[in-house]
Amino acid sequence: MTAEDQGAAGHDVYFGYGIVKAKAAHDYLTQNGCGNTPTPGELSLSATHVFAKGKNQVELVALGASSGSADIYRDGAKIATVANGTQYNDAFSRKVSGTFTYKACDQNTTDCTAEQVISF
Repeated sequence: MTAEDQGAAGHDVYFGYGIVKAKAAHDYLTQNGCGNTPTPGELSLSATHVFAKGKNQVELVALGASSGSADIYRDGAKIATVANGTQYNDAFSRKVSGTFTYKACDQNTTDCTAEQVISF
Protein backbone atom coordinates (compact mmCIF):
# COMPACT_ATOMS: atom_id res chain seq x y z
CA MET A 1 0.00 0.00 0.00
CA THR A 2 2.89 2.42 0.60
CA ALA A 3 5.15 1.47 -2.31
CA GLU A 4 6.28 4.29 -4.61
CA ASP A 5 4.84 3.52 -8.02
CA GLN A 6 7.42 3.19 -10.81
CA GLY A 7 7.09 2.35 -14.49
CA ALA A 8 3.54 1.94 -15.79
CA ALA A 9 0.83 3.23 -13.44
CA GLY A 10 -0.27 0.62 -10.91
CA HIS A 11 1.04 -2.95 -10.78
CA ASP A 12 3.35 -3.91 -13.64
CA VAL A 13 5.69 -6.80 -14.50
CA TYR A 14 8.91 -4.84 -13.95
CA PHE A 15 8.26 -3.05 -10.64
CA GLY A 16 5.32 -4.95 -9.15
CA TYR A 17 3.52 -2.46 -6.91
CA GLY A 18 6.62 -0.21 -6.75
CA ILE A 19 9.64 0.66 -4.64
CA VAL A 20 9.45 -0.17 -0.93
CA LYS A 21 9.41 2.92 1.29
CA ALA A 22 10.28 1.53 4.71
CA LYS A 23 9.28 4.57 6.81
CA ALA A 24 5.96 4.96 5.00
CA ALA A 25 5.29 1.23 5.49
CA HIS A 26 6.17 1.47 9.19
CA ASP A 27 3.95 4.56 9.67
CA TYR A 28 1.08 2.89 7.81
CA LEU A 29 1.29 -0.30 9.88
CA THR A 30 1.57 1.71 13.11
CA GLN A 31 -1.63 3.59 12.25
CA ASN A 32 -3.64 0.83 10.56
CA GLY A 33 -2.23 -2.51 11.67
CA CYS A 34 -2.30 -5.45 9.29
CA GLY A 35 -6.02 -6.22 9.26
CA ASN A 36 -7.58 -3.05 7.80
CA THR A 37 -5.81 -2.82 4.46
CA PRO A 38 -7.54 -1.10 1.54
CA THR A 39 -7.63 -2.90 -1.79
CA PRO A 40 -4.66 -1.89 -3.96
CA GLY A 41 -5.79 0.96 -6.18
CA GLU A 42 -8.49 2.04 -3.69
CA LEU A 43 -7.73 5.59 -2.56
CA SER A 44 -7.71 6.06 1.21
CA LEU A 45 -6.69 8.81 3.63
CA SER A 46 -5.64 8.57 7.25
CA ALA A 47 -5.89 11.80 9.25
CA THR A 48 -4.66 12.02 12.84
CA HIS A 49 -4.52 15.05 15.17
CA VAL A 50 -1.23 15.42 17.04
CA PHE A 51 0.03 18.14 19.38
CA ALA A 52 3.81 18.25 18.91
CA LYS A 53 6.52 20.87 19.38
CA GLY A 54 3.96 23.35 20.70
CA LYS A 55 1.72 23.13 17.63
CA ASN A 56 -1.45 21.41 16.58
CA GLN A 57 -0.81 19.21 13.55
CA VAL A 58 -2.84 16.89 11.42
CA GLU A 59 -0.79 14.00 10.06
CA LEU A 60 -2.16 12.93 6.68
CA VAL A 61 -1.23 9.88 4.60
CA ALA A 62 -2.91 9.15 1.26
CA LEU A 63 -2.64 5.63 -0.15
CA GLY A 64 -3.78 3.95 -3.33
CA ALA A 65 -3.70 6.89 -5.76
CA SER A 66 -3.66 5.32 -9.20
CA SER A 67 -1.47 8.15 -10.53
CA GLY A 68 1.08 7.56 -7.75
CA SER A 69 0.31 10.94 -6.16
CA ALA A 70 -2.64 12.47 -4.35
CA ASP A 71 -3.88 16.03 -3.85
CA ILE A 72 -4.69 16.78 -0.18
CA TYR A 73 -7.54 19.19 0.57
CA ARG A 74 -8.45 21.04 3.77
CA ASP A 75 -11.91 22.63 3.83
CA GLY A 76 -12.17 22.32 0.04
CA ALA A 77 -8.84 24.01 -0.77
CA LYS A 78 -5.84 22.05 -2.07
CA ILE A 79 -2.96 22.31 0.40
CA ALA A 80 -0.48 19.75 -0.96
CA THR A 81 0.31 17.09 -3.53
CA VAL A 82 2.08 14.05 -2.11
CA ALA A 83 3.38 10.70 -3.35
CA ASN A 84 1.49 7.58 -2.22
CA GLY A 85 2.28 6.77 1.39
CA THR A 86 4.14 10.01 2.08
CA GLN A 87 3.11 11.69 5.31
CA TYR A 88 2.10 15.35 5.07
CA ASN A 89 1.87 17.41 8.27
CA ASP A 90 -0.68 20.22 8.23
CA ALA A 91 0.71 22.37 11.08
CA PHE A 92 -1.18 25.11 12.91
CA SER A 93 -0.08 27.58 15.56
CA ARG A 94 -0.72 26.66 19.18
CA LYS A 95 -3.64 29.09 19.45
CA VAL A 96 -5.60 27.75 16.49
CA SER A 97 -8.60 25.58 17.30
CA GLY A 98 -11.57 24.50 15.28
CA THR A 99 -12.97 21.83 13.02
CA PHE A 100 -11.28 21.00 9.73
CA THR A 101 -12.40 18.73 6.90
CA TYR A 102 -9.83 16.75 4.90
CA LYS A 103 -9.97 14.61 1.79
CA ALA A 104 -7.52 13.21 -0.75
CA CYS A 105 -8.04 12.96 -4.50
CA ASP A 106 -6.09 11.16 -7.18
CA GLN A 107 -3.81 13.91 -8.50
CA ASN A 108 -5.65 16.28 -10.86
CA THR A 109 -8.91 14.27 -10.75
CA THR A 110 -12.21 14.24 -8.89
CA ASP A 111 -11.66 10.62 -7.70
CA CYS A 112 -11.61 11.39 -3.97
CA THR A 113 -11.88 9.77 -0.56
CA ALA A 114 -14.70 10.47 1.82
CA GLU A 115 -14.18 13.58 3.92
CA GLN A 116 -12.68 13.20 7.39
CA VAL A 117 -13.39 15.73 10.13
CA ILE A 118 -10.72 16.62 12.69
CA SER A 119 -11.45 18.91 15.65
CA PHE A 120 -9.06 20.38 18.22
